[in-house]
Amino acid sequence: MVTIRAHTLSEFEQYLRGQMGHRAPRATVLHHTWSPNASQYKGLNTIEGIRRYHLGLGWSDIAANAYTAPDGLVYNGRALSAGNWCHAHVSRSWADVKQRNRKVFALCNSDRNWPNHYAFGIETVGNFDSEDPKSSIAMATSLDVLAMVHQLWDIPVERCFAHRDVANKTCPGSRVNMSWVRAELAKRLGGSTGPLKVIMLPGSAVISCAPVLEGGTTRCNLRALAEALGYEVISDHLVKQNKIYLRRRGAL
Repeated sequence: MVTIRAHTLSEFEQYLRGQMGHRAPRATVLHHTWSPNASQYKGLNTIEGIRRYHLGLGWSDIAANAYTAPDGLVYNGRALSAGNWCHAHVSRSWADVKQRNRKVFALCNSDRNWPNHYAFGIETVGNFDSEDPKSSIAMATSLDVLAMVHQLWDIPVERCFAHRDVANKTCPGSRVNMSWVRAELAKRLGGSTGPLKVIMLPGSAVISCAPVLEGGTTRCNLRALAEALGYEVISDHLVKQNKIYLRRRGAL
């Protein structure tokens, strides 16, 4: 079994660099521990307790590749040299797995156990069904570690997944929005820190339609977008017919 140690962020980066001779992660999966939560954290004893729980399930060692704590420390978990990273078996039915996730599966030969073979898993000490992820030191540390992994192995931000994407649970917590997680990763990786924009081409006019990215889908104000593109929005029949009509301006 692996020897678990506490690391600062800089120390953990060196640990990761020492893992680069093994199988390269192609994605990442974010988790929360749920129990123990942040208030129950007691240092290395807590992480070893998680290991004992996993061993009790019949697993060969602690499940995830890293664990982050409310004091800002990072604990190494299952090494990348292990044959099976044991943190996110795909237990959802195939029909329930999002299309964008299936595209990653295809890159991994449609391996149903792909997160355990190809995705770096990080567990955040906390219960983010109730705790606020945006004020959590542990979650901020998880984001820092995820950014390291994405940078070291050149993984696109879009390949950061939630455990709930592949399992019937809320993990990494119902209060964790993965669009926010990916935006935070982009900031740490030097990507755009501003809000999502829709640009009119040719030219560079910004369409003020309040666009946001949610779970890989861009959502925006339909009326503002349509009107900017030269359409009239007719919503008279929305209530009775459940329909919205678009008509190009000037058309009869």
